[in-house]
Amino acid sequence: MPFEKIFAEENPELARRYSIMQAPTLLKVGADGKADVVRGAAAVFREIPSLKVLA
Repeated sequence: MPFEKIFAEENPELARRYSIMQAPTLLKVGADGKADVVRGAAAVFREIPSLKVLA
């Protein structure tokens, strides 16, 4: 699954549009343009198991 990392501080309008209040938050946007929001590290890592935690 391709993804792009976006910083909310640099994209405040996008953060407001999707009510992003915490990191990490994952937006899954379908072909129809509908977005599902996944909030919190545990949930994001379940969605994308190939992500690695950087210490």
